[in-house]
Amino acid sequence: FFNVLQNLVPFYFKAGIFWKTKDNKSMHHFIFESTAKQKGTLFSYQELKKGNFVEANVSEKARLMTTMITDIPEVLWDFCQKLSTNVQRKVIQPNGFTSATFIFEYYSDDFEIKITRELRDWWMFFLFSYYAELPTSYKIILEVKTHADEIASKIENFLLNFTKDRQVSIR
Repeated sequence: FFNVLQNLVPFYFKAGIFWKTKDNKSMHHFIFESTAKQKGTLFSYQELKKGNFVEANVSEKARLMTTMITDIPEVLWDFCQKLSTNVQRKVIQPNGFTSATFIFEYYSDDFEIKITRELRDWWMFFLFSYYAELPTSYKIILEVKTHADEIASKIENFLLNFTKDRQVSIR
Protein backbone atom coordinates (compact mmCIF):
# COMPACT_ATOMS: atom_id res chain seq x y z
CA PHE A 1 0.00 0.00 0.00
CA PHE A 2 2.70 2.48 0.97
CA ASN A 3 4.69 1.66 -2.16
CA VAL A 4 1.69 2.70 -4.24
CA LEU A 5 1.41 6.01 -2.37
CA GLN A 6 5.11 6.71 -2.84
CA ASN A 7 4.67 6.32 -6.61
CA LEU A 8 1.94 8.96 -6.86
CA VAL A 9 2.68 12.64 -7.23
CA PRO A 10 -0.35 14.93 -6.82
CA PHE A 11 -1.05 17.84 -9.16
CA TYR A 12 -4.14 20.01 -8.99
CA PHE A 13 -6.26 19.64 -12.11
CA LYS A 14 -9.60 21.21 -12.94
CA ALA A 15 -11.95 20.74 -9.98
CA GLY A 16 -10.17 17.63 -8.75
CA ILE A 17 -6.68 16.32 -8.30
CA PHE A 18 -4.62 15.01 -11.17
CA TRP A 19 -2.37 12.15 -10.11
CA LYS A 20 0.61 11.10 -12.16
CA THR A 21 2.43 7.87 -11.50
CA LYS A 22 6.18 7.54 -11.98
CA ASP A 23 5.54 5.63 -15.21
CA ASN A 24 3.62 8.72 -16.49
CA LYS A 25 0.17 7.11 -16.29
CA SER A 26 -2.24 9.79 -15.19
CA MET A 27 -5.15 9.33 -12.81
CA HIS A 28 -7.97 11.80 -12.32
CA HIS A 29 -9.39 12.02 -8.84
CA PHE A 30 -12.14 14.25 -7.53
CA ILE A 31 -14.59 14.27 -4.64
CA PHE A 32 -18.17 15.33 -5.28
CA GLU A 33 -20.56 16.13 -2.44
CA SER A 34 -24.25 16.99 -2.53
CA THR A 35 -27.52 16.28 -0.75
CA ALA A 36 -30.09 13.69 -1.68
CA LYS A 37 -33.61 14.69 -2.69
CA GLN A 38 -35.48 11.49 -3.49
CA LYS A 39 -35.54 7.85 -2.54
CA GLY A 40 -34.02 5.31 -4.83
CA THR A 41 -34.16 1.55 -4.43
CA LEU A 42 -34.78 0.08 -0.99
CA PHE A 43 -32.38 -2.83 -0.54
CA SER A 44 -32.62 -5.66 1.97
CA TYR A 45 -30.55 -4.79 5.02
CA GLN A 46 -29.82 -8.48 5.69
CA GLU A 47 -28.56 -9.03 2.14
CA LEU A 48 -26.42 -5.87 2.12
CA LYS A 49 -24.68 -7.08 5.28
CA LYS A 50 -23.66 -10.12 3.21
CA GLY A 51 -22.50 -7.87 0.34
CA ASN A 52 -25.49 -8.49 -1.95
CA PHE A 53 -27.58 -5.77 -3.59
CA VAL A 54 -31.04 -7.38 -3.36
CA GLU A 55 -34.23 -5.33 -3.41
CA ALA A 56 -36.18 -5.50 -0.14
CA ASN A 57 -39.33 -7.58 -0.06
CA VAL A 58 -42.69 -6.39 1.34
CA SER A 59 -42.02 -7.84 4.79
CA GLU A 60 -38.62 -6.13 5.07
CA LYS A 61 -40.13 -2.82 3.96
CA ALA A 62 -42.91 -3.10 6.57
CA ARG A 63 -40.36 -3.81 9.33
CA LEU A 64 -37.96 -1.07 8.06
CA MET A 65 -35.22 -3.69 7.57
CA THR A 66 -34.02 -1.83 4.50
CA THR A 67 -31.21 0.38 3.30
CA MET A 68 -32.14 3.23 1.01
CA ILE A 69 -30.08 4.15 -2.01
CA THR A 70 -30.91 7.78 -2.68
CA ASP A 71 -31.39 9.48 -6.05
CA ILE A 72 -27.75 10.35 -6.84
CA PRO A 73 -26.30 6.83 -6.51
CA GLU A 74 -29.41 5.40 -8.20
CA VAL A 75 -29.08 7.45 -11.40
CA LEU A 76 -25.28 7.20 -11.29
CA TRP A 77 -25.56 3.38 -11.40
CA ASP A 78 -27.62 3.60 -14.60
CA PHE A 79 -25.19 6.14 -16.08
CA CYS A 80 -22.13 4.00 -15.22
CA GLN A 81 -23.65 0.99 -16.97
CA LYS A 82 -24.01 3.07 -20.15
CA LEU A 83 -20.55 4.58 -19.77
CA SER A 84 -18.54 1.37 -19.43
CA THR A 85 -18.83 -2.38 -19.79
CA ASN A 86 -18.74 -4.87 -16.96
CA VAL A 87 -19.65 -2.33 -14.24
CA GLN A 88 -19.98 -3.92 -10.82
CA ARG A 89 -20.82 -2.76 -7.34
CA LYS A 90 -19.72 -3.89 -3.92
CA VAL A 91 -20.51 -3.09 -0.31
CA ILE A 92 -17.58 -1.65 1.60
CA GLN A 93 -19.37 -0.82 4.88
CA PRO A 94 -23.08 -1.54 5.37
CA ASN A 95 -25.12 0.71 7.61
CA GLY A 96 -26.13 -0.71 10.98
CA PHE A 97 -28.54 -0.19 13.82
CA THR A 98 -26.21 2.38 15.39
CA SER A 99 -24.94 4.07 12.22
CA ALA A 100 -26.73 5.24 9.08
CA THR A 101 -23.45 5.59 7.17
CA PHE A 102 -23.36 3.27 4.19
CA ILE A 103 -20.26 2.98 1.95
CA PHE A 104 -20.25 1.12 -1.36
CA GLU A 105 -18.47 1.26 -4.70
CA TYR A 106 -19.18 1.17 -8.43
CA TYR A 107 -16.22 0.02 -10.48
CA SER A 108 -15.08 -1.19 -13.87
CA ASP A 109 -11.80 -1.29 -15.79
CA ASP A 110 -12.37 2.41 -16.60
CA PHE A 111 -13.17 3.91 -13.18
CA GLU A 112 -13.78 3.49 -9.45
CA ILE A 113 -16.46 5.46 -7.63
CA LYS A 114 -16.63 5.15 -3.84
CA ILE A 115 -20.03 6.31 -2.56
CA THR A 116 -20.66 7.34 1.03
CA ARG A 117 -24.18 8.00 2.22
CA GLU A 118 -24.31 9.62 5.65
CA LEU A 119 -26.81 11.57 7.72
CA ARG A 120 -26.40 15.32 7.41
CA ASP A 121 -27.35 15.92 11.05
CA TRP A 122 -27.03 12.62 12.94
CA TRP A 123 -28.35 14.12 16.18
CA MET A 124 -31.74 14.81 14.53
CA PHE A 125 -32.43 11.09 14.73
CA PHE A 126 -32.82 11.45 18.52
CA LEU A 127 -35.46 14.17 18.07
CA PHE A 128 -37.25 12.64 15.10
CA SER A 129 -36.89 8.86 14.84
CA TYR A 130 -38.15 8.75 11.24
CA TYR A 131 -35.35 11.12 10.16
CA ALA A 132 -33.23 8.29 8.71
CA GLU A 133 -36.09 7.29 6.39
CA LEU A 134 -36.13 10.67 4.61
CA PRO A 135 -33.84 10.98 1.57
CA THR A 136 -33.31 14.70 2.24
CA SER A 137 -31.62 13.76 5.53
CA TYR A 138 -28.58 12.40 3.68
CA LYS A 139 -25.50 13.85 2.10
CA ILE A 140 -23.83 11.85 -0.65
CA ILE A 141 -20.06 11.88 -1.07
CA LEU A 142 -18.58 10.41 -4.25
CA GLU A 143 -14.87 9.79 -4.67
CA VAL A 144 -14.17 9.31 -8.37
CA LYS A 145 -10.92 7.86 -9.78
CA THR A 146 -10.17 7.15 -13.42
CA HIS A 147 -7.23 7.13 -15.84
CA ALA A 148 -9.20 8.63 -18.74
CA ASP A 149 -9.80 12.38 -19.21
CA GLU A 150 -12.98 11.69 -21.13
CA ILE A 151 -14.45 9.40 -18.45
CA ALA A 152 -13.65 11.87 -15.65
CA SER A 153 -15.24 14.70 -17.62
CA LYS A 154 -18.37 12.67 -18.46
CA ILE A 155 -18.91 11.61 -14.84
CA GLU A 156 -18.36 15.13 -13.52
CA ASN A 157 -20.69 16.70 -16.11
CA PHE A 158 -23.37 14.09 -15.46
CA LEU A 159 -23.26 14.73 -11.71
CA LEU A 160 -23.32 18.51 -12.15
CA ASN A 161 -26.29 18.32 -14.54
CA PHE A 162 -28.25 15.98 -12.29
CA THR A 163 -27.67 18.13 -9.20
CA LYS A 164 -27.88 21.56 -10.84
CA ASP A 165 -30.62 22.72 -8.44
CA ARG A 166 -28.68 21.67 -5.31
CA GLN A 167 -25.68 22.86 -3.37
CA VAL A 168 -22.64 20.97 -4.67
CA SER A 169 -19.01 20.78 -3.64
CA ILE A 170 -16.22 19.44 -5.86
CA ARG A 171 -12.66 19.16 -4.62
